[in-house]
Amino acid sequence: MKKLYFSLITAALLLYGQSASAVSVGTETYAGVSSTVGGSSDFDSSSTGSSSSVSDFNNIQPMVMASGFSYADFGTNRASSGTLGSTNTGAGAYSHSFWADEFVITGGSGIDTAWFGFSLDGTLSATGQAGSSYDFVVEYDYDDNTHIGTQSVVNTGADTSGGTIVVDYTSGGSGLLWGSFDFYYDESFFISSVLYTSSWAGSYSGGGSSYSDFYTTAALSEIILPTGSSLTATSGTDYTGSQSTVPEPSTLFLLGAGIGGFALIRRSFRRK
Repeated sequence: MKKLYFSLITAALLLYGQSASAVSVGTETYAGVSSTVGGSSDFDSSSTGSSSSVSDFNNIQPMVMASGFSYADFGTNRASSGTLGSTNTGAGAYSHSFWADEFVITGGSGIDTAWFGFSLDGTLSATGQAGSSYDFVVEYDYDDNTHIGTQSVVNTGADTSGGTIVVDYTSGGSGLLWGSFDFYYDESFFISSVLYTSSWAGSYSGGGSSYSDFYTTAALSEIILPTGSSLTATSGTDYTGSQSTVPEPSTLFLLGAGIGGFALIRRSFRRK
């Protein structure tokens, strides 16, 4: 069951990789589930532009089921998956939420740096021989026939094969997930964000249940731009509520505590 499930995930990731090579403004969601009893497997999937949900309840043995849910909007990813199995059975589920938007930053010249902060919170849990995982990836893509490149802005994930992992990248928790990238003023670039969740139940050797619940929201929560600049999006989404050109003290600490400490040391030497 586990090999079949991971082969389905691999196929989904390859499809995503093909679509991501030519970034375009939009949203995409995908959810797939499978369940196995006695060597026979059922599989179902659903894919739409902004939301997707699918579940599989095995009629042969009611204690085998899988479900996946995903939602996407500009600036927001949500995904969750869960499985329930018992001895000599297996189930698997995965969800994928994707959005991409085109941006332009004005108010300066040449090249500069911007910071994007993302919130992410959810829970991984697994019992028996089951497991669950998540991956959250944000990328910057630039291609105007003059400047070409891709930068990783955020790349994080975790998995568990037993126990519970609580993820809380929020301002009230561990702090936002911050990433920076270099941009050219008055020239467009793309930001793409994808959230994956996956869950699988133990099969043929002990069973178990699992879930990967990140449906609370992964969101673009804060944008820090150079002073005097502004950002607009092709989708028409209003990100101004997230924008700031004067970082708060806590944000400055997160972005450059080491640099600040070095500056204080230099100042003390100058006074001497």
